[in-house]
Amino acid sequence: MALKFKLLERTLNLQGKKETGVVACSQCNGITSLDEIAERIEKMSSLSEGDVRSVLNSLSYIAGRELEAGRIVDLGDIGRLRMSVRSKVAKTKEEFTRANLLTPRIVFTPGRRLREARKLVRFEQLVEGKPNTSEKVKDPHVAENTPTTPTEPEKKTPEEKHTSEND
Repeated sequence: MALKFKLLERTLNLQGKKETGVVACSQCNGITSLDEIAERIEKMSSLSEGDVRSVLNSLSYIAGRELEAGRIVDLGDIGRLRMSVRSKVAKTKEEFTRANLLTPRIVFTPGRRLREARKLVRFEQLVEGKPNTSEKVKDPHVAENTPTTPTEPEKKTPEEKHTSEND
């Protein structure tokens, strides 16, 4: 699978001048629901779908409480979650009040496995006016004679290992 994108024309403010430019905008290929994730984990493990759903719901609750307490939530290879404070600008420290504070953001920093997945992504440009078709786009970060797929044998995901063991 490839990460799909389309090109959009935007007015950009470059060094005080407004200029028109073209930028890439990602196009999602659907949503994987909690139910689908729970089903897949159930097939890969000895846990029932209900057990998996319960664990994921508990994780969400506990992560929320930990973030509220100002802690970083480390989810191993998945990544880390943390809160980030935002505020409106005040001219002086004395003028800064609680009213300047905005709703904090939750920042996600991907872990090792997700960073690796990001490095292996392929891109596919969706061409306007051609429904259900796409053009492959040359990746500017890959040399002409470099293969676009890893030369090492692909590692199977736990789900693929489980499926191949049952075949």
